[in-house]
Amino acid sequence: MKKLMLAALLVLVATPAYAERDRTLVQSITHHGAFIAPMLKATEMLGQLSLLVGGRVAWIANHKFCLGVGGYGLASDVTTDFDQTDVPALLNFGYGGLVVEYIFYPHHMFHFTLDTLIGAGGADFFTREEGADREWDGDAFIIIEPGFNLEFNIRAGWRLDFGYSYRFVSDLSMEGLSNKDLRDVAANLTLRLGKF
Repeated sequence: MKKLMLAALLVLVATPAYAERDRTLVQSITHHGAFIAPMLKATEMLGQLSLLVGGRVAWIANHKFCLGVGGYGLASDVTTDFDQTDVPALLNFGYGGLVVEYIFYPHHMFHFTLDTLIGAGGADFFTREEGADREWDGDAFIIIEPGFNLEFNIRAGWRLDFGYSYRFVSDLSMEGLSNKDLRDVAANLTLRLGKF
């Protein structure tokens, strides 16, 4: 009987050492990384092909989860119907915010990511007049921009993304410009440099 109790006690003591770890929704962080990423966004604004230029910086946990910030500004001339000037008025537009992203199969040569930017921005009109530009009153807005990217691992520390995103803009209150004017799909090209 004593031998049986001793054997049972040894099994109970030894079992935790060999037990499998619990699988959990949130895993502990075992790897850290970071990247910087210049970006180009081709989109349409006020019915005109437009180019946004900007970038992101982010921290990466476990090769998959990214948390960072991004910002973009209009780099091309977009003419408006704003009629309070003698010369054509142009659109001034930019936004930025927090970016959350998940990378699927990060070690595969080709893989994909899902990301969302949540932030704010501003828009106004300006005219190019002799001597100096003249700006007209603008307004701030809230933006949410979800996106999908196909990512290609070029080499260690270099990744190239091709993707699409959509700008949801709200709370803009401005004469001659509406939320709908700023909402649209963007085709994105991104070069990521960092430790993945």
